[in-house]
Amino acid sequence: MIELKNIAFQYVNSDFRLNFDRLNFESNSKTAIIGPSGFGKTTLLNIISGISLPQSGEVLIDGESVNLMTDANRRAFRLKHIGFIFQDFKLLDYLNVLDNIMLPFRINKALKAGSQSRRRVSALAESLNIADKMLKYPEKLSQGERQLVAICRALINEPQIILADEPTGNLDPDNKQKIMKILFDFVSDRQSMLITVTHDHELLRGFDRIVDFKNLHSSN
Repeated sequence: MIELKNIAFQYVNSDFRLNFDRLNFESNSKTAIIGPSGFGKTTLLNIISGISLPQSGEVLIDGESVNLMTDANRRAFRLKHIGFIFQDFKLLDYLNVLDNIMLPFRINKALKAGSQSRRRVSALAESLNIADKMLKYPEKLSQGERQLVAICRALINEPQIILADEPTGNLDPDNKQKIMKILFDFVSDRQSMLITVTHDHELLRGFDRIVDFKNLHSSN
């Protein structure tokens, strides 16, 4: 379970403000976050993951306070428990697709790369239709293919929490539905949690819950 309490966040030298009293997310759930651009939806994902820290308030994941962890512990916690699908992919240009997918294992000693993780890479890559792209570099991929690589990387360590920032924004309609089915099935099979920021209202019918950011107390 994720609990956010009395959150107040502001970027330095910016008029942006994000303030709300309480927001919870349950395990084995699929939540879509909608609302106008600039209201702080991506910022919320960053706060949940510990990439950004609120000026006040508390972020609890299964009772553990993320914002009170040290930087190193917060980073290790994120790599182990959270799969983040970034809107801008965050792929490393000097690594091929396989090495980008395996990156969480290379930068977190708590994750062990072995035959089981390699089998997961093969299965995920096959399901995402990128199995033939493993030795290519990001600059040789289309935007949609980069998106699929980012999704594969986010799922490879079988995270407890998936944070997805516009995960289908670069995909055609057929691939959008396919990707959402993969994410939904992942949550159901592992009783994990999916929190997705999206502007695509055609995808909303598959979610258990929809949070409209306009109904949170926020300003910018």
